[in-house]
Amino acid sequence: MKILVIFFCISSSYAQEVYFLSGKNFTHYNFNTTETKTSVKLNSRAGNFYEVGVSSSIQDTQFLYSGAIVLEEFNAVGWDIVSKYTWSSQYIGAKATGYYPLINHECNCYNRTSWNLMLFASLSALTLIDGQQSINASYYDLKGTYYDLKKNEEFKGVFIEPSIGLQIKYSMFSYGAVSFGYSYNKAFNFLNSTTEKLGFDSHQLQFGIHLNTP
Repeated sequence: MKILVIFFCISSSYAQEVYFLSGKNFTHYNFNTTETKTSVKLNSRAGNFYEVGVSSSIQDTQFLYSGAIVLEEFNAVGWDIVSKYTWSSQYIGAKATGYYPLINHECNCYNRTSWNLMLFASLSALTLIDGQQSINASYYDLKGTYYDLKKNEEFKGVFIEPSIGLQIKYSMFSYGAVSFGYSYNKAFNFLNSTTEKLGFDSHQLQFGIHLNTP
């Protein structure tokens, strides 16, 4: 965690923009085991995500890049013939992103507005900070069984998450901009040596606030 904070502080001194993104992850768990075939049917479940980062442009090109600290929730719900299961997990990590503008439009009106459509690709490294599995528990009846996911090897370690998406960004005056985006993310844990393998497929909806630096 200290390394992430130091990275952010150093990067911000060279940034042209500081930004904050928030939104929703709609996650599907990819769970496989070599021991027995699971009979649990898994469905996606919404979770929050937060991203704080800095961005800058590459000199003499249209490309932009950013570095960020991210907090993501990967949640799911499942059931079999006798039980209902829910999984809630929170991961923190670092993220690097590259952007390429597909469309740029500027207005030479009094408020100097502009908007652009950008294609982006990113790579994140994430690790579990908290998580819980519940069986047969509901909002009204909390007498179900709960398990700490930090004790499950398939949830631990470092998950590598590549993603690709689109972002629409609307700039106002010279202060900053707001953005809306979508990305498809796929997380893997290559270091998991157990018989149970876990990955996450997520559709992510984003809203962002961007502030220009002096």
